[in-house]
Amino acid sequence: MISNEAKKAILPLILVLNMICSLSSSADTDSESKAISRELVQSFLDTSANISNLTGQFPELQNFSGGNQLGNSAELVEFLQKSAAFPDIKAILVRSQFTSLFELFSFSQRMMAMKLHLQLKSSEVASIFQTVKILKANLNSMKANHASEEIIAKAEALVEEQSKKADNLQQVIDTLVPSDQSFVEQNEDWFIAILNR
Repeated sequence: MISNEAKKAILPLILVLNMICSLSSSADTDSESKAISRELVQSFLDTSANISNLTGQFPELQNFSGGNQLGNSAELVEFLQKSAAFPDIKAILVRSQFTSLFELFSFSQRMMAMKLHLQLKSSEVASIFQTVKILKANLNSMKANHASEEIIAKAEALVEEQSKKADNLQQVIDTLVPSDQSFVEQNEDWFIAILNR
């Protein structure tokens, strides 16, 4: 069983993993070749929690869990491999269904795509797409009504900021493969419950 402290640490870790944009093609292939199952999802969550738990023992990993300036998977893997915690991380991976950090990070993207797919049914994610439409309509209205350049500039900056967020979410959602979509729809209650424990 995962401790309550470990469960609380999972979400920040998942969020950091999903900030990674440039996973290697071999990692994607390895991850996608794994058939989705409850056991695989549980292994990911357990592995993520166990790595998160190392931050108490190795404070340097706060740079990892906090996502400080680590822009892509290659930099992240290099950072972790050079850390004093890496032998412990390797031992955690050996006990998991993941053979490497790249594979773990790649699977995290699958997890996020499944989560966002479910959230699109609610206002939680759909609202950002609606917000962008509203902001664009407001901006067009401001321009048509000859609002000041300062107001228009602020509105344009807000549209750009929210559009980037929406685009990033859409890119993750677009990676969802049919088998993962079927799995998460068939196991929706379980999937939500296990992420919210």
